[in-house]
Amino acid sequence: MKVEQRIERSIAGVAAVADLFPGIVSVHDLRTLGVWYMSAPGLRLLRTTLPTLRALGRAYYQQYFDPEDAAAYVRCLRDVSTSTGASAPLLQRLRAAADQPWSWHLSTVGVLLPDEVGQPLLSLTFSSSLGPLTGLNPQVVHLLEESLFLRQQQALFRQLTPRERGVLRLLALGYTSTAIARQLAISPNTVLTHRRNINAKLKPKSTYELLHYAQAFNMV
Repeated sequence: MKVEQRIERSIAGVAAVADLFPGIVSVHDLRTLGVWYMSAPGLRLLRTTLPTLRALGRAYYQQYFDPEDAAAYVRCLRDVSTSTGASAPLLQRLRAAADQPWSWHLSTVGVLLPDEVGQPLLSLTFSSSLGPLTGLNPQVVHLLEESLFLRQQQALFRQLTPRERGVLRLLALGYTSTAIARQLAISPNTVLTHRRNINAKLKPKSTYELLHYAQAFNMV
């Protein structure tokens, strides 16, 4: 049986039951990383059609996913293409359009169909909607909020110089400007300059938010 025939038969088998599952089922061609199938709940969420998704190819990820999630998803598919096991769970944000709110999903990817020599050919992704954050376990909500904070603030955080990050870390540990100056062997005035620069770049609303930065980016 030809490869394309095997692919169509495999997808037909998935499509026959996919809409019965409480989540979104999608199939990717690991040769191109393009979407080859998506169940009806996913098409409704993205407000699209299967021919449109197929035509997008790899642009699918940039179209619907947060940029960092898109990159992580592609890496995951590449990893799956060289193994036979399932991926670690992926926490993903996706939306139908730029003016729509993000929807949180927890996804797992595995091999659906190998080729003639046993190499992964198709992958299957199962995604469960996490729904409103208010309905989740408090620990899960905290993880989601931390993940969202990192994504929103990463560009600002990257603006900090290594010295400014060092000052921020010591501030988060409770050091005064004088103590920071002694610790880093710089003058108190230089510490104040670094603090002004940190505030100008991060624009924190409070000292607590500065601490949040340090904790979120594993500085303390």
